[in-house]
Amino acid sequence: MTNIIYNQFKRQLAIGTYRWTDQVNPADANGEVMFALMKTAADDVDDTVLSDVLSGKDYASGSYTRPVLGSLVVVNDTTSNHSELDAADSVVTITADDSNSVVGIVVYVRPEVSTADNACHPVCYMDVTSFVGNGSDVTFVWNAEGLMKLV
Repeated sequence: MTNIIYNQFKRQLAIGTYRWTDQVNPADANGEVMFALMKTAADDVDDTVLSDVLSGKDYASGSYTRPVLGSLVVVNDTTSNHSELDAADSVVTITADDSNSVVGIVVYVRPEVSTADNACHPVCYMDVTSFVGNGSDVTFVWNAEGLMKLV
């Protein structure tokens, strides 16, 4: 699967429901941007809730703590005519799971106090080089051009 930006997130950005900042949902100061690990690639750009994206595809539930992305910024690239949505690199400790490999990550918005997957909204999916957790820290280093580009 190729990397994707979910249609519903693009719509929510356009109408002002979300913004790519530390307070992603202006209506709720508890909103955060987080990511989850995937053992199977995401495949539906029209998914609107995280529970649909992760259904049977999430990596070893309980084997890691889903990280909150920090230092969210928007860079306006006037030379290339796009905006880059970026965040600080993230370190995640992933326990061993011999039966699954991480093949991708899904970035999502937790727009309110609830942490339930059916209350969270997918932002983007990114393929990663497949690996298996072994209890060590894994550092996710985002592209120098940002997590994603809006063109």
